[in-house]
Amino acid sequence: MWSFEHTADTDAAPAAVWARYTDLSTWAEWYPDVVSIKIDGPFASGTRGEIEQAVEHGHVPGAVPFKLVDVKENEGFTLEAYAPAQATGIVDQVALRTVLEITPKADGASITHRCELSGFAAEQVGEAVAGHLKASVIRGVETLAKLTSN
Repeated sequence: MWSFEHTADTDAAPAAVWARYTDLSTWAEWYPDVVSIKIDGPFASGTRGEIEQAVEHGHVPGAVPFKLVDVKENEGFTLEAYAPAQATGIVDQVALRTVLEITPKADGASITHRCELSGFAAEQVGEAVAGHLKASVIRGVETLAKLTSN
């Protein structure tokens, strides 16, 4: 397994961060890698969707299917997908889990995003994409914290 996480603090309440997560039209504002994102149903565990991310930031072209799991209002959720074969050369054998968590604090909240790769050759794939994946996570968390701050 390979993983990376980053945390930033905001003075906003967890509900303000949650509102950004559940309003997909705001994702490109706080996660500039997003070209488009859509889900086929409510923002709830089991709902499927697709995300397309910017090729110029190191992502593969085209939409990647995902599933929402562990959705807990004002606490966080996990986005599960398989790393695209064109990025790894390995069809559907490297699972990508992006865990987005909100932790309440007396003066706001901590926002943590963690990317986890598991499966065949996950360590090698992780190291191959580490540079842009780490930069993407840091950029997204820091921007979300700023946008939600009062």
